Amino acid sequence: MKKVLIPLASGLMLAACLPETPVPTKPDPYWYRDADADMFGNSNDSLQQKTQPDGYVANKGDCDDDNAQINPGITEIANNVDQDCDGTIDNGFNYIFSTSTIHSTDFGALENADIICQQHADSTESIVPAGTYKAWISNSTESAADRLVPSANPYVRSDKVIIANNWIDLTDGTLIDAIAFNELGTGAADLHVMTGTDYDGTYLATNCNDWTSTDAALQFTAGLDNQGDKKWTNWGAAPNHNCGNAYLLYCIRQSDDGIWYLDSDDDGYGATDQSINAASKPDGYVTLNGDCNDTDALISPAAVEITTNDIDDNCDGNIDNKWYIDNDSDGFGDPSIELNDTDWSFPLVNNNDDCDDTNPLINPDATDDSVNDIDENCDGIDGQ
Repeated sequence: MKKVLIPLASGLMLAACLPETPVPTKPDPYWYRDADADMFGNSNDSLQQKTQPDGYVANKGDCDDDNAQINPGITEIANNVDQDCDGTIDNGFNYIFSTSTIHSTDFGALENADIICQQHADSTESIVPAGTYKAWISNSTESAADRLVPSANPYVRSDKVIIANNWIDLTDGTLIDAIAFNELGTGAADLHVMTGTDYDGTYLATNCNDWTSTDAALQFTAGLDNQGDKKWTNWGAAPNHNCGNAYLLYCIRQSDDGIWYLDSDDDGYGATDQSINAASKPDGYVTLNGDCNDTDALISPAAVEITTNDIDDNCDGNIDNKWYIDNDSDGFGDPSIELNDTDWSFPLVNNNDDCDDTNPLINPDATDDSVNDIDENCDGIDGQ
């Protein structure tokens, strides 16, 4: 208990005993069970204690703790498995297939062709992963190059074979291999595909009155899905197929390349303004950002703030930040108890300007009453 004097309006002082403010203790850290010993634990299986238990680690986020080849530190490959535990299967790989069924040339807006592609992809997520799929097709106002998201990552068939290393490779006139696989993982040969698109993704010639007609007298430019050269999208420079029949569509999963941050000091945190997009982890890059000094491994969002070195060690924007208990929750802290971080279970603020932390009506923002002998606004003078 501590003894304090409380001024009364009569001019007298009332002596009172108040409980001492308890000095807080920092909670014990959490540890996560790592059944497959890959240094990443199960987020749903944890212990909280001071020391690390056997079989537990500090890192969580393992989405399959029975498989050491699946964790947040693994590089994703095209195998229809979320190996890096980011919630996306085969992220960074752009799947491309020709549809397993033929469709009318009268589908109207290109967005309707996208809907057809999405339906094909959604029906076989065990073969091609979930994602946003669009049709490789153009009309007189929109080209495939404008509609699709270019990617720096590989384009793969439903059988996981790479047909192009990136967008530039996809649109240079020659593929590594033919696209002749559908969303079912079944190969096909010599099947014609509606495209109206040249090999570089640009619009090519008239297309069934912009895909609104089944008039056999009209023609369009088609591709051939078993070709590894530009014939995959443009089987001849002139329109060569009549609009009275039905044909396949090419469908491409849109790019979901991850963002990686340059980590020059190898502390696990990258510089926010130094990022690239890529499917897998480039050398020297990490997924976490926020490093305010990427030349010093002792400075990062994970560092403990040193309160005497005039440096923002933990990159929270405050130099030598100190925290104070705010018992009365008025936004102003008790100067008698200073802490070095915010990992506590009660209200903290980064100022120590409260002159009475037991009364929310007394703080620097309060209005001072000049007749009660109480310094409500903590300026050291009553009535100011």
